[in-house]
This record gives sequence, C-alpha cells and structure tokens, in this order.
Amino acid sequence: MRPEFRIDVAAENKEQARKICEKLLVFCRRQPDMGNNYSMSYMIAFWKTHVPNIKDGLVRYRSNMTGVAKKLYIKGKFVLVDC
Repeated sequence: MRPEFRIDVAAENKEQARKICEKLLVFCRRQPDMGNNYSMSYMIAFWKTHVPNIKDGLVRYRSNMTGVAKKLYIKGKFVLVDC
C-alpha cells in the first residue's frame, strides 16, 4: 500500500495513490492548494519529500491489520452487518 504515480501504472492504482495521499495530507493538516482539493503535483511532491518517514508507518499499519484479520478469521469470529 503506497502511492504509485508512474505513467505505466494502472488507472485503479493511480486512484488508490491519490486517495492515500489525500488522507495523509488531511492527517498532517496540510492546506489544499486548489480550493478544497490537492493538486496531483502537490501530492507527488509531498510523497517524494516524506516517503522515508511515511512508508515504514504504512507498512507496519498494513502488517498489523493483516495480523488482526487473520486472528479473527482463524478464531471464526465475524461481524454481522444488518442492511
């Protein structure tokens, strides 16, 4: 799980990258540079600058969430969603 902005990346992965960066910028309380939104150049510059600090945190978070999901699955626990 990391933003990927290369040209040869699939469209759905670029959309995921955009969402990840937006969430990180909101979490960091960065001000949008285009009205209420962040431009792609702003998000890419942010990611390039802060990737060493952020990437490890994202990897740890994903690993922890995977571990939690495995434990719940192995124990047979589930959450019933009433629609």
